[in-house]
Amino acid sequence: MTSPAGAEAAAQMDEAVAAEDVAPSVLHRLCWEPPLGKHYFMVGMIISVIVAAIYPAVGAKGGVLAPEVSSSWVAVWVIFVISGWSLKTQELANAVKYCRLNTCVQVFNLGAIPLGVYALTEALRGSTSIEPSLLTGLVITSCLPTTVSMCVMLTQQSKGNEAAAVFNAASGNVLGVFVTPALIFLLVGEASNIDFATVLLKLALKVLAPLAAGQLIQYCVPGAREWFVDKEHKGLRKKKFIRGRESCMIWICYTTFCETFERGVPMDAGSFFVMFVAIACIYLCAMALIFWLGASKCLRFSRADRVALLFCGTHKTVAMGIPLMNTYALAAAFCTPH
Repeated sequence: MTSPAGAEAAAQMDEAVAAEDVAPSVLHRLCWEPPLGKHYFMVGMIISVIVAAIYPAVGAKGGVLAPEVSSSWVAVWVIFVISGWSLKTQELANAVKYCRLNTCVQVFNLGAIPLGVYALTEALRGSTSIEPSLLTGLVITSCLPTTVSMCVMLTQQSKGNEAAAVFNAASGNVLGVFVTPALIFLLVGEASNIDFATVLLKLALKVLAPLAAGQLIQYCVPGAREWFVDKEHKGLRKKKFIRGRESCMIWICYTTFCETFERGVPMDAGSFFVMFVAIACIYLCAMALIFWLGASKCLRFSRADRVALLFCGTHKTVAMGIPLMNTYALAAAFCTPH
């Protein structure tokens, strides 16, 4: 027969065990609770760069983490499957009709930025001792289309027009297959040897296929969208999926910087400083200019549209950039992370 004291002690133990069962794990606290959880994406990006700088070999091409598959395919597929699953088909269809927004994104990204960077590099050639190949690499980078996944991720993070971002990421890279070589020939004076068919096939497999898969999940699996949105629990399940998408983006950033650090940066400290300042100024000026453009009354963009314009119009992809840099034997490290 159990004494009252023993029964009380057993009850306390049961309560302690129950408390342990419901207590959040360390991983949950890091991902969801302040201060790290609130800034999970930004903190994760910073940590990924630091870890990549310390030991880049593991995440570079040929490393044990196999970024050729895990980053270039798996992570990108997860990002766009979630986008396709979360976006209504009508939202994607409406994105095609945003003529003013789409035109502004592509003209700024593939027109204004290359011409502005070309003018800056020509000024630097005559006033600094920077290796000419680095300046040429900067011009080539400016001729690239927008990112495939980063602009979509940041637009969604900032509560922008995600459907427009997805459309411009896909259409911009298709357009870039043809426009980028022409720009390089015009500004650099050399023809590029991009394999158009290969680039288009990869774009279809990396963007359009997972996007279509996400849409099929919505319409072919009964209750899939309602389960994803999870209104019963205030969208908690959707937030977890979005956090997973952020983790995939951090992974892509990590493996990209691993490859960059593993290759090395072929320049002296002076050239590195000048190039760093130049790139920072280019990006800040591009952001300020496109923000002013998006806020102008004549275009009448909504806040969500301005967010998509801001990120899609100023980013440059490494998916096409690094192969081009390799072709010209230039500094591939200056491409913006994918």
